[in-house]
Amino acid sequence: MPKKVYVSVIGCNRRQLDAQRVINYFNLNKYKVIKNPKSADILVFFTCAYKQSREDKCIAEIKKLNKHKGELIVLGCLPGINEERLKKEFKGRYLSTKNLDKFDEFFPEAKTKLKDVPDTNFCFFTKPKGKHPLKNFLGSLNFQLFF
Repeated sequence: MPKKVYVSVIGCNRRQLDAQRVINYFNLNKYKVIKNPKSADILVFFTCAYKQSREDKCIAEIKKLNKHKGELIVLGCLPGINEERLKKEFKGRYLSTKNLDKFDEFFPEAKTKLKDVPDTNFCFFTKPKGKHPLKNFLGSLNFQLFF
């Protein structure tokens, strides 16, 4: 039976993209991604800490998620911005955004490594072969102007 994983995020678009990449990582490694933290074996929470109110909201969410039976792993900006506070409130494993490449150390049994999972916004940063996906999409739209 595959392990069940719950992934959530409080953060900017970049952290949401990171969360989707981690979801893709778990799917590729045959984990079951679920929408309810209650029955998860692993809970992954992406944080934000660019201002005090966001940091406070993330700490509150960490406390809430930590009450579930599964192991909570905290990722994102909070570990890099205010690691001291995080350590006071949370005794589990965590990684800052700049160290996300070490995520595989948490899952050594995974066959597909995080570095091998494409970033979810890859089409804006890589030059694909053939017609660019964004040009493909924009070219398919039919605009009509009414004056």
